[in-house]
Amino acid sequence: PDVIIAPSRFVLEEYNRAEFFPKSKKVVVRNPVGHTLSPSPVLSDILSRGERSTNSIPSPQGRGEGQEMRFLYVGQLEPYKGLRVLLEAWRKFVPSHPEACLEIIGAGSMDKEIQRATKMIRGLVYRGFVPHGELPEIMKGARATVFPSLAYETFGLAIVESFSARVPVVASRIGAVPEIIEDGVNGILFTPGDTDGLVQALTRMIGKEWNTLSQGAVNSAKNYSPDSYYNSLLVLYNSVESR
Repeated sequence: PDVIIAPSRFVLEEYNRAEFFPKSKKVVVRNPVGHTLSPSPVLSDILSRGERSTNSIPSPQGRGEGQEMRFLYVGQLEPYKGLRVLLEAWRKFVPSHPEACLEIIGAGSMDKEIQRATKMIRGLVYRGFVPHGELPEIMKGARATVFPSLAYETFGLAIVESFSARVPVVASRIGAVPEIIEDGVNGILFTPGDTDGLVQALTRMIGKEWNTLSQGAVNSAKNYSPDSYYNSLLVLYNSVESR
């Protein structure tokens, strides 16, 4: 092929290391997100689905209203996503912040384990599976989303979706994630698997730094618009045609 498109530098470096496509031009074009934040008439119904703990909390009410300490995990419920690290970190974090809550949204092999954890860890809520189209409204007003992956991520779409909802991200420094999150600007990074590091990141997220991080998320979301994506592709297509 004339051009190889990858969603991150991390992927291109892996291609080069494996000596894939040695004669092709390689270009990074970030995946787009086109979420909007218009109110959903079925939000309350969506939030009522899935298993919950008895520590139920009110539905999201918008930024700074009612749930300033609401954190979210959105993704597959699998060990390689770092969920056990997140659960242990939350267990350490929440005694000092009893008003905080962590909502876990998703499905996978760990669903029963998560349900059991909600009965033992304060402020932990399991929402179960939620249709993808409703996630922007659920993210709206959260303090942060948490992305504790232990696996090499090729992009991290959930991070960009969080930015699109105007919410900063706490994430492990792995794979392509540091290309998307700039620590202290639009999110906070920690070492993969480091429970204490994640506790420190959560603590930073509830401090004065949050206003800067939230604005950074808003600014970063602009880099992942559909228009930006289409324009980048158009430039590439034109460059190939002109050869």
